[in-house]
Amino acid sequence: MKKLNIKSVIRRKKFKYINPLNLLDQGKIEQNLINRDFKAATVNEKWVTDITYLYYGPTRKMMYLSALMDLYNNEIISYKLDMVFVEETLYEAFKRNKKV
Repeated sequence: MKKLNIKSVIRRKKFKYINPLNLLDQGKIEQNLINRDFKAATVNEKWVTDITYLYYGPTRKMMYLSALMDLYNNEIISYKLDMVFVEETLYEAFKRNKKV
């Protein structure tokens, strides 16, 4: 490429910067109530969630795994493996723990 004076075309990723403070003002981000204090004194006092992307099959299709964990005993309260899942995960957790 150097001898022929050829250069490859590099496409830059389009990045749209969103100021997190603006999202906080608009109500799209909740306040950090845990502040890295991952110890809970009672059951159902603190729940945390995470989303994982899973690739499967020869065409590498993507699925999502959403899990909700109680920080008191690190028990998985609810999980959902699907495309539309976050609301369903929380609904399932609240349904199982009716006293919450």
